[in-house]
Amino acid sequence: MKRTLVALFLLWFALPLRAQSQETRVAKIQALYDTLLVFQIEYPRTITAIAIMETGWLECSKCAFKYNNLFGFRGNGKYMRFDSQEACIAYLKVWQQKNFVPWKEKHPKGTYHQFLVAIKYAENMPYYLRNITNLERWVSKNIQQKSEE
Repeated sequence: MKRTLVALFLLWFALPLRAQSQETRVAKIQALYDTLLVFQIEYPRTITAIAIMETGWLECSKCAFKYNNLFGFRGNGKYMRFDSQEACIAYLKVWQQKNFVPWKEKHPKGTYHQFLVAIKYAENMPYYLRNITNLERWVSKNIQQKSEE
């Protein structure tokens, strides 16, 4: 009897909460993706995947996200702090212009993943890229993409 009540409780309360949580997650990620488009960020799907990875789906309270740092930017060995998420995205725009655009001119057929490897964006790049690729698939399936990459 207790198991039946517990099962009914989960069906009645927990499953709708999970669905609502997923809807909230998608809405937050959609808002980020749309903001990246406004800032004309290169490869917004990949950048969205990086933000998901670095911030625990924009929900981590013990990582760079608490400093509005969506992408794990570091300076002097510490996470950089931004006044807002928009300030972080503006920094990303400048960072891409300084780092990615010149790299892309030298490697016109290169991908953003190859760029990340070239600059050693993360310590364990095979693991990092595998996770980014999986998250890019999630973004492709769940986020309305209003612009070609």
